Amino acid sequence: MTNIRLRIMKKVFFILIIFHLITLRLNAQNSAPTNLEVTGKIFDKIAIMVSEKLTSDFNLYNTAFPEELLYLQYELEGKINKINQNFQNSATASLVIIIDEGGVRYPTSFRDGFFGDISVERKVFYTGKIIDKSREIFEEFSVSQIDTIKYSEIEKVENSFYTFLNSSKPGIPFFSHILEPVILIGTAVASVILFFTVRSN
Repeated sequence: MTNIRLRIMKKVFFILIIFHLITLRLNAQNSAPTNLEVTGKIFDKIAIMVSEKLTSDFNLYNTAFPEELLYLQYELEGKINKINQNFQNSATASLVIIIDEGGVRYPTSFRDGFFGDISVERKVFYTGKIIDKSREIFEEFSVSQIDTIKYSEIEKVENSFYTFLNSSKPGIPFFSHILEPVILIGTAVASVILFFTVRSN
């Protein structure tokens, strides 16, 4: 009986190790893009919006960012210029792209399944306006990307240099604090009872 029990425990232990390694590999492959990388995708969309208003004859533009977002000004200008090398940034341009606000928020958290990881909703957003002084056109825009990341990944996707890409964490779901200890204690008690029941037989 003892030898059979040892063989079963070794198999279970081996299966748990394999499962753990597979989980680690999947987590590494499915790591969430950083908030800065998501910002790059959003700026791609804004750059396309701007390029649609420029032509070979009307190819000058200017950008204006709030002080806390100035680090991203060259990022947007580079993406606009990449679309068409004839587009040029100029302080005297009549087309002005203004970024009013930008950042990241984590509105809610939830558990992904009964035994799953705690996940959070992530929203990276930028709002602003495009002004065409020559044609007196004023257009507001709001571009955002909403996705879901693991609670444990928040610090990994944030950036200590770009503080506006950091935000406060949402609270952990209330029942997660209760269920996890109950399940762990219940499992431990059941294992002990099962162990002594088998041993007595």
